[in-house]
Amino acid sequence: MQRIFKSIIATCLSLIMVVFITGCIEPVEPEASKVIPPAITLMISSNTVSNFTPCGCRIPIGGLLWRGTVFNNVDLEVDWPFVQIDTGDITQGSTGEVQLIKDDYIFQAYKVMGYDVVNVGLNELRLGIDKLKTIGDEYNIFWISSNTYPPGIYPDLPIPNYIDPSNPRNGDDSPENPDDNPGDGNNQALPMAADALPLFKPYLIVELPEAPGYKIGFIGAMIQDAGRLNPLRNDFSFEPYAEAIRRNVEILRNEEKVDLVILLSDADNYTADVLSDEVFSGIDIVIGSSNALAVSSNASFNPLNPYFNETMALNYMDESGQAAVDESNGETMEESGGEEIDPFADIVLQPLTIPLMVPKAENRGRLVLRLDIFLDASGRIIDYWTEKPRVDDTNGDDPRMAEIARGYREDVLAREMNARVQRRYAGSQACEACHTGYLEAWSDFGHFNSYETIINDENGQGTSCTGCHASGYFEEPMLLTYDLVPEELLNVGCEGCHQDGKRHITLQNHIATLSPENRENITTTDAMSLAISVNSCQKCHTYEWSPEFNFAAAIETARGICTTVR
Repeated sequence: MQRIFKSIIATCLSLIMVVFITGCIEPVEPEASKVIPPAITLMISSNTVSNFTPCGCRIPIGGLLWRGTVFNNVDLEVDWPFVQIDTGDITQGSTGEVQLIKDDYIFQAYKVMGYDVVNVGLNELRLGIDKLKTIGDEYNIFWISSNTYPPGIYPDLPIPNYIDPSNPRNGDDSPENPDDNPGDGNNQALPMAADALPLFKPYLIVELPEAPGYKIGFIGAMIQDAGRLNPLRNDFSFEPYAEAIRRNVEILRNEEKVDLVILLSDADNYTADVLSDEVFSGIDIVIGSSNALAVSSNASFNPLNPYFNETMALNYMDESGQAAVDESNGETMEESGGEEIDPFADIVLQPLTIPLMVPKAENRGRLVLRLDIFLDASGRIIDYWTEKPRVDDTNGDDPRMAEIARGYREDVLAREMNARVQRRYAGSQACEACHTGYLEAWSDFGHFNSYETIINDENGQGTSCTGCHASGYFEEPMLLTYDLVPEELLNVGCEGCHQDGKRHITLQNHIATLSPENRENITTTDAMSLAISVNSCQKCHTYEWSPEFNFAAAIETARGICTTVR
């Protein structure tokens, strides 16, 4: 009471001084009321690990061009706030020349997509702090990590003590047991040095233009086992994550006054010590790891739930003491007659127990994670919905990245793919050294000019044609435009049918250096395909692409040129 009285006196004295000095009291603008959004959509990617293009699977999936389309379509679909985040491990962590070029294009794509926040993953740390800061400045990558510090600030993380129940002294940290399996007594948070500053922003606050005054605080954390983090101790040190998380949650809640706290981590799985109230107290959503629930206990009422049904809704209302009635006359829907009544219009959802545990997105960006949270008028989470949209060719390339895609094909994809192909294929000119006359004879055959077919059809910039109109690319999951194919491999030359010419030439050159006696002892199998048949043609001459192709005539023509044709 005395403290309140003193506060009132102090306030009055302050007002008197203002009037005395200024002659009037300036009106104070009331703080604008905060807008609580009805829902928020979070689009989450994880573990991209330098995969700009789709995987080389039988059915390609993933890739940033298709991911950009998925994200953009969702942004256009929802009429509430939309936030893009990444849990980390965007790169492979290699500092090789080609890998850094590849990463450069990936971060260009991230800038175009407009990521709001990115957690620092273990692979990112391998690039070095200077490189990451340069990437952040150049590509608007907003890194966060609450417990990554310069080397020497914190000691190595302790190896967890796994208690053996058969040994009664196992795990005993008492002074009487100093040497016999000392347990995890060293796993205590050290006091943070007064001048110790994390290498990245420990948290980032995202404000929503659609909801003035509403703020989301994202905390980044390196939650990994000691075996993975300790090898980086020469370049970094790591504060025990529990201390870092607790400290920054308190700052966000009490100083920054955020409305929602979300933790991001690159963990694959959370251990028992992470999954505790002590670590997650004050956090609304935990994103990361695979040991998380993907379905809300209330997920029956939001507009995104495709499994919504009346039985689920009525069961929920019954359990929560609510009834589906027409409040205007107290009659049930069946009794009222007349206009149809929505029995769920006035449903009141109970706030969910927090934190929500949400898994990461699919590895290598093959599937992303969409998380929609639904809020009541006071901002509490009352429902959520997750789904993992498939990132495939049904989405189409993101037109915003057309220029980036062209650069990537020239600087990365062409270099990698051509290197793979040229390890097996040498080009028809290389065959002429031993097989004189065949090249000239083949030049009159249609295959030798298959490149012109593409140009005449104005498909020179198409990639799907390369597999059958150049030598060596048929089995490549990602194809090139013709301007990126080495000249010696353009058109379907000798190796269009006789595959692996490079290996054949290498073996024959080696045999030529041997004595006649040693040649007889050669056991290495020549990888080149020698016997050619209709099956060789059918790889490309399918009914879809060559419906009128005459196999018999083609084989007869080829037999007149090449003696290996059966």
